[in-house]
Amino acid sequence: MAIDLAPQLTPAPFTDRWAARLIRVGDWRAALGDRAGAESVYRRALRLVPDHGPAMERLGGN
Repeated sequence: MAIDLAPQLTPAPFTDRWAARLIRVGDWRAALGDRAGAESVYRRALRLVPDHGPAMERLGGN
């Protein structure tokens, strides 16, 4: 939707599709044994998409 049609709406700067890509990066880091790095990526995904289920699951609901 064009922003001029609904100026009161704020466009989402980050989509679930991008969050899924971040989760993939985190999973790669976890597979390489970098658990701290993976958790950092999952937390970043949650900052950008606060209700992102896969990131919450990987962080153990934290």
